[in-house]
Amino acid sequence: MRARERFIAGYVKVSIRSRLPKTWSWSIIREANGIILQQSDDPFRYADDAWQAGQAVLRTLEITPDAVLTDSDDQLA
Repeated sequence: MRARERFIAGYVKVSIRSRLPKTWSWSIIREANGIILQQSDDPFRYADDAWQAGQAVLRTLEITPDAVLTDSDDQLA
């Protein structure tokens, strides 16, 4: 089992992708700075389905050297 601190501290945000027909998408957002790390490509018919799919992806994301944001990176953004 992996150590919990290796996972990205983020959350899933579900939003309406289109009004008619109503479809939903998910985004994974880093808690520290609000940057979108990943988004769904395909639409979902129900918000709950989008949320569950986003949660599944969030659980698979691990912190890598490329994913770690330093203080100097924050100043450049």
